[in-house]
Amino acid sequence: MGLGVGNGNANKWTAVKGPVGPAYSCKTTYSIEFDGLTENGSTVGKNVPLLGAGGTGNFCISFWFKTSDITGGGTNQRIFTTGGSAFNWSIYLRGSDGKIVIAGTPWGSDACNFVFSNSTWFHVAYSATRNGFGRWVVNGSQSDVKNISASAADAFTNAGTSYLASNASGAQDYEGNLTEIAFWNTTLNDSQLTELYTNTAGKCYASDFSFSSDLAHYYPCFNTSGAFTNPLPDTVGGEDYTLVNMDASNVSTDTPL
Repeated sequence: MGLGVGNGNANKWTAVKGPVGPAYSCKTTYSIEFDGLTENGSTVGKNVPLLGAGGTGNFCISFWFKTSDITGGGTNQRIFTTGGSAFNWSIYLRGSDGKIVIAGTPWGSDACNFVFSNSTWFHVAYSATRNGFGRWVVNGSQSDVKNISASAADAFTNAGTSYLASNASGAQDYEGNLTEIAFWNTTLNDSQLTELYTNTAGKCYASDFSFSSDLAHYYPCFNTSGAFTNPLPDTVGGEDYTLVNMDASNVSTDTPL
């Protein structure tokens, strides 16, 4: 018996699409932009984002950055700096050569040898196994590794203040864009970091990855609403950054994904 209705294709079924994949709701469509002069932030009144569970566990810091001058005209550009803590640490672009460096305990000073370029988005992560190695991973691939096991017992605290895009005195300001800043209470491997790097589907950091439960602090940088907020919220850990000399003009649609 025919199934069509007067269309000459009585015995053909109409194709019906099957179920589609999950609809993720956290597209990266905004970033925070700093002028490299007077714009920065700090966790004044809050705490320093703690590195690793209890300050002694493994951890990973991941973020996207883009700057017009990786050498900062010969001046270090601070992305993160802590002050007043038992073990201060910072991540910065080194003015002499544009390499990204993490400095503090337990690393001493550990430079990433990846060759960054101006006006280009990069996904960067520092993933640390406290009784083993610290690894720089750029765009999902390992760049450098260093043995940090000698300082495995050193404990971070959340005392003091964390500074965003400057040092503790408001100098060495970072010029450029940042987005999707995340602190994890675990090391992330290259496969997991590649998931973050290629997240065009817009997976939400706090819920849609298999490792989301290890997210300790997260700064979406105005994603997904595009609305300027001050302080810049840590939507997971609550250690917000109060922004200085910044307003809605610092919400940028220049994004990596």
